[in-house]
Amino acid sequence: MKTAFSRRLLITSAAATAFAAYAIPAHAAMQPTGPTRAGGAGASGGPKQPAKPPKQPAKPGPKNGGAINPSPTPVALAQRSGNVAALTFDDGPNPVTTPLLLDYLHEHNIKAVFCVVGSEITKPGGAEILRRIVAEGHVLANHTTSYADMGAWSAKAVRKDLMENLRIIRQALGDPHAPVPYFRAPNGSWGVTPQVAVELGMQPLAVVNVINDWVTQDIPTLTANLRAAMKPGEVVLAHDSGGDRSGTLAAVKAVVDERLADGWTFTLPQATPDSPRLASAVLDYYPLKHSAAFPMGVAIDQRETTGAAADTLLHNFGQITPENHMKPEEWYDADRRFRINPQAVALMDFARDNGLRVYGHVLVWHSQVPAWFFEHADGTPLTDSAADQAELTARMRTHIFNVAKALHDGWGAFGAGNPLVAFDVVNEVIDDSPNFADGMRRSRWYEVLGENLVDLAFAFAQEAFNVKYAAKGPGAPENPVALFINDYNTEYADKRGRYAALIERLRERGAPITGVGHQFHVNMTIDVTWLEAALATFKGSGLHQAVTEFDMPTGTPVTDALREQQAAFIRTAFETFRAHADEMFAVTVWGLNDARSWRNDRGEPLLFADDYSPKLAFEAAVGHEIR
Repeated sequence: MKTAFSRRLLITSAAATAFAAYAIPAHAAMQPTGPTRAGGAGASGGPKQPAKPPKQPAKPGPKNGGAINPSPTPVALAQRSGNVAALTFDDGPNPVTTPLLLDYLHEHNIKAVFCVVGSEITKPGGAEILRRIVAEGHVLANHTTSYADMGAWSAKAVRKDLMENLRIIRQALGDPHAPVPYFRAPNGSWGVTPQVAVELGMQPLAVVNVINDWVTQDIPTLTANLRAAMKPGEVVLAHDSGGDRSGTLAAVKAVVDERLADGWTFTLPQATPDSPRLASAVLDYYPLKHSAAFPMGVAIDQRETTGAAADTLLHNFGQITPENHMKPEEWYDADRRFRINPQAVALMDFARDNGLRVYGHVLVWHSQVPAWFFEHADGTPLTDSAADQAELTARMRTHIFNVAKALHDGWGAFGAGNPLVAFDVVNEVIDDSPNFADGMRRSRWYEVLGENLVDLAFAFAQEAFNVKYAAKGPGAPENPVALFINDYNTEYADKRGRYAALIERLRERGAPITGVGHQFHVNMTIDVTWLEAALATFKGSGLHQAVTEFDMPTGTPVTDALREQQAAFIRTAFETFRAHADEMFAVTVWGLNDARSWRNDRGEPLLFADDYSPKLAFEAAVGHEIR
């Protein structure tokens, strides 16, 4: 049940007594101390400055499309959720199809995105149709000057083409500042185009939910395709140009008529300038972050730093984890040069400006790591020879130190206002099977370095984050960045045993590990008491513990009964987390709302619905009685 909650939530009396104030003195040493940049509070438990209002779209100009805080991640969702869809049309304007499509949309008061091509605008009648598109309230996307595949183009070549198409569009409209807030890559071949589009103030628009109308114009086929492609809360793509589109037009009319009759509405994609704020973002309920004596975190990317998403985040969470953009491969460009990902910059700035903690993820992992890390210069694989071990060790050290330096140079010394408070140093190094005596995953890291890969990673992280780039002088905290090992399925006794054994060996060898992470990507087939067993294994060890990646799908098809079962599980889970508050560094939910979850196809796995309204699962997490 995706309740919109006009009421204020109250926690149970027990929770209210225990967690009336969001103060975490037991964890003071974990948090940044000293003044922060831009007036933000260093520790999530300390006083915060009022959150800045969401950024407004920059005024469009010759080199700016006017998108709201654009992100390189292509937008695939519509405004609002449920039985809504966002219609987008590519390759026009077309003198035959586009006017007929506009007639139909006008008749039903539907607005859409038209992804326009410069070569079509400059054809006879193209500019006139473009002016009609804008006059009738539709939104434009830059679809390049000629529909060339840009997947292998340089940033300079892409920028030149997109700027030229902006000029063509605005010249046709007679307005040098006309907004063109979206960009869509021809053929969905992105290359470096998303980054360039963002530089030019345009939000990349995803190529999803297509109807294959470039293959056929058979009306029954396209009608069936469009029925399947038009998914609740998502963007759907069709074509109004690029050849005969009579079949597409007929399919659009048929399916949209059907959906309107079924109560659907049609809106625009997310990030449209001047789009109405979501009514469900009214924040009149009890915040999750006030329900525990430790920070509540959420995994995000730049999309959650503006609008209703940012409002919901700041109301409920005191810590963020970059979902993808601090993983190893994200620090390198196509030429293997180290640089900080623009999304990581945006998240660090957002945290600094709003008094949030940042939990970094991840330094060493077997996945999403550049293949060349494990290769010689000639492309042959590294082996476990002494020379190759030295080469991979040097690469690991250089990577970790470069990450620390980049975050230090941009946001100050760790422990003196820098929002970074922790990092997953190594991730998922335990094998899922009991096949190996040491319990270790046979990753490429392991094949070259053996178990020593873990010791090395922690040693380098300690030296970089807590020595070289840490705050110095009187009052500077010792070890301001907590160093975690992180893994999944720790709720299962066999894997947890292998995990605990490795951690014990690391501590015996003097590795500077300070925290144990539990991912808890759980489902309702497990016993909730298994979470307690996982945390109890490390209780009294002197290590911090963290729930680093919590989510829990209902299973499908979703029913109210499953939602109630999910809520009951989550309520007990969060009670368990609170019972371990004295050692709990943070609890992080892996995503802000269902639409952004990697497990959404398994059934509503998070605490907030697609429109950011708190769900029954949220009530359970804060400790509210389930009715």
